[in-house]
Amino acid sequence: MSTSEVHAAIQALYGQNAEQQKAANAFLVQFASTPAAWETALALLGVADPAVQYFGANMLYGKCKSDWATLPEAHRAQFCEAVGTHLSQLANAPGSSLAARRLCLVMAAAATRAVPARAFELVDRALALAAAPSSAAPAGVTLALEMQAAIAEETNDAASAAERQALVDALVPRLTDVLGTAERVFERCSVSPSGGAGDSNAGSAATFESLRAAALHAALAWLRLGERGGGGIVLSPGQLASSRGGLLRGALACLGADDAATADAATEFCVAALAYGAPPSPVPGEDDSAVVGVAAALVASGQAAVGPDAEDREDLARNVCKVATAMAERDATFIASASAPEACLALTSLVLSLAETHARAVMEHSADYFLMLNTV
Repeated sequence: MSTSEVHAAIQALYGQNAEQQKAANAFLVQFASTPAAWETALALLGVADPAVQYFGANMLYGKCKSDWATLPEAHRAQFCEAVGTHLSQLANAPGSSLAARRLCLVMAAAATRAVPARAFELVDRALALAAAPSSAAPAGVTLALEMQAAIAEETNDAASAAERQALVDALVPRLTDVLGTAERVFERCSVSPSGGAGDSNAGSAATFESLRAAALHAALAWLRLGERGGGGIVLSPGQLASSRGGLLRGALACLGADDAATADAATEFCVAALAYGAPPSPVPGEDDSAVVGVAAALVASGQAAVGPDAEDREDLARNVCKVATAMAERDATFIASASAPEACLALTSLVLSLAETHARAVMEHSADYFLMLNTV
């Protein structure tokens, strides 16, 4: 089957004739299951049509996920190199961003199915991509974050517990390096509680929102590395605050971001960062200090949700309550006992004020917080 025939079928699939679309879809589905699809999909990446490039990248992703075992071992390294070459070519090509992002998933799926060393090497590639001069543009950083997130997610989706553990063991030493990419996103973005971006030279506010959401997604995926295998969260709150404090502060500042995806990602990250799972920090008091710092940040940002414009900050109020609940679930006694730190007592007062100020959605989350405190 020639590349031109497959290309013609893709054009028919994207055409207007319903019968031709149906026939093309059936043909392409059948072809994707054949060994020839590996080479043809790679060839499609070189076609000067972003839609065809994306189709080829998506076909390769499906092949890696479902048919990796059918690719001869002798060809796997060459395949990974070819995909990497196409990614470099498409990364800055006009209109090819979706195909390039899909190739990041292809590379992660292939690397995590090869040997752990290949996944380790891909982490290096992602870090280099994020640090490259061309990555001063948001597109390069976005691809690096996409690749990082995919590596962690493919690791958690490994076929067996043994394969998953081997990958986790190889990747965990790179955790703080990877989180550094996300941290630098927040350093580049002047974040306010409302989600505004003050760095006018770096791009539009919408681009920054997308970057922050991607950074939080990648960071959360790595924080949960090995979770499916029972490993839980990799870093304790104290370890995260001491190694990548800018990332934690940036996430907390985004709880009230105007962009819902960013605010939701920030909330999920903060809740995960406070969860049990990782061994406690070996530094005495480091975890408690980090929790107090989170409480203080919540109290500071949460004031906007009880002030004159409280009605417009319901999402912030809800997110603050969610993170506060995660803190209480972690250690209710530390949060609410008679000897609790002042910031924690102030947080309890804030959650009560949020419940009194807002409607049912916020009240339900504040109730969760007080239910957790009921164990004290």
